[in-house]
Amino acid sequence: MSANTVYDLAADTYLGKRAVASLAAGASTTGNTNLTIPAGLQSGTYYIIAVADANGVIVEVNETNNNKFKSVNITK
Repeated sequence: MSANTVYDLAADTYLGKRAVASLAAGASTTGNTNLTIPAGLQSGTYYIIAVADANGVIVEVNETNNNKFKSVNITK
């Protein structure tokens, strides 16, 4: 979970993960992952960022296309 759309391991809050098998170039996958929004979070807009190969262990021609985000509004 992030205050912006840029994945930053040091600044963002880790919410969970799911395993995905290797994919061929251009392929995609869908699935569900249960996440818990941290208690005490202030109201506002945040971003849940999904990151493939977050540790950078898979060598790719394009390393800039591994993130997708979705905005969420937290209200109290």
